[in-house]
Order: sequence, then structure tokens, then C-alpha cells
Amino acid sequence: MKITLTDIKIIGLGGIGDPVAKYMGMYLYGKNTDTNLVLVDGDKYESSNKERMAFFKFGEKALVKEMELTRLYGDRVNIRALPLYVNRDNIHEIIREKDLVFLAVDNHKTRKLVNEYCKRMRDIVLISGGNDGVEKEKPGTFGNVQMYWRKRGVDKTNNLTAFHPEILDADDINPGDNREVSCSALINSVPQLAFTNLAVASAMLNLFSSFMIGQLKFEEVYLDVKEFKMNAISRAVVK
Repeated sequence: MKITLTDIKIIGLGGIGDPVAKYMGMYLYGKNTDTNLVLVDGDKYESSNKERMAFFKFGEKALVKEMELTRLYGDRVNIRALPLYVNRDNIHEIIREKDLVFLAVDNHKTRKLVNEYCKRMRDIVLISGGNDGVEKEKPGTFGNVQMYWRKRGVDKTNNLTAFHPEILDADDINPGDNREVSCSALINSVPQLAFTNLAVASAMLNLFSSFMIGQLKFEEVYLDVKEFKMNAISRAVVK
């Protein structure tokens, strides 16, 4: 099965989106396709981020990562930065028909927004990944990845909220809704384990790989790096 993609969009370039961007650049370089790689993030890379992500210099994440990946793969891959947060006002400019979207954000409000927008599209692939931070009773070793695929206006997998009420009833903060709120939210963000982030990024890329060769059998993956466990879930699509 040959699958043609217009653009690959990576929304969120933190601890998960950073390695996803690097390896997608490598993948597209090897494929030598006309697919564009678009990096979306309104945040800045600062010294406090060093424990869970790697940029070659401080500054706006999208612009710095664009510069870095262009140096590595720019002779074959068209890489573009959008240094902004996704919100209701700009989502139509960021996500287009026949895109493949990697959603690597750390809040349910943004997941819900992107999911609801994709539900209205005809052809779209959305791969969302996240993890529990290190807080309260959570050791930060658990993560999950979901895939939402629509083809010709029909759901081929379940959307992100079908089995996740925490996304449907999101009560946290989308940093794209209010800049002043987003700054305080970033300062108080929950610590994450770099190894968990890497495992989630790897699972996202593995789902993508299975999809691209027409061998997708699962719509969600749960993992725990402490327990060395990974559980892939296949479900009937809820009508």
C-alpha cells in the first residue's frame, strides 16, 4: 500500500517531540521524498530544559531545531519552523488535509483541540504521545501513544477521546490560549524522565513506520520503562 503525505507536522518539540523531529528528518532524508517537515512550538529552549531535551543552542525551539535539522538534512528535506502554540485561532493554518501530525504536547487541552479539529477532516493521520510526569505517587515511567486515522471521511481508528475521558474533560492549560498563563504554566511544569520521553517517541515512530508500510494493527500503546513493559491495543471503531 503506497501512502502519500503532503506534510509531516510535529507539534511540540519538548522531551518527546525533539527526538521525533530528529529521526523524522533522518527518515525523510533516506526516503528522499517531497514531503515537508514542519516543526511547531511556541516555547523557548532554556538551560532548565537540558535534563530532558537537546538543542544545540538556546532560543525559540522551532527555529533552533529547524536550523539544526537543515544543517543535517536540508540538502534533501524541506524543513520549516512555525514558532507558535496551537490554538483555536490558528489551527486551520497549521493542520491541513492529508497531513500526518505528531502531537507531542504535555497538556490535554491541546490534545482535545487537535483531536476535535481532526474529526472534521476528510484525510488525516494523528499520532499523539505523552507520559506521566514525576509527581505525587507517579514515578514518571509510564507513557502511552494513540493513533487517530481518518480516510475519505471515515474513522479507521478511534479518536483520542473515545477511551480517554481525561482528554475529553480536559481541565488543564493549553499554553496557546493565553500567553501570560502559559509562562506561569511552563515555570511550574512537572518534571519528566528523559528515558520515558525517549520510549514514547520511539513508540510514536514505530506506529508511523507500521502505518507507512500498510501493517498497522494497533491504535494505542501503553508502556512502562521501569517494568520493561509495552502493551499494544487494537479496538473496534466506536460509531
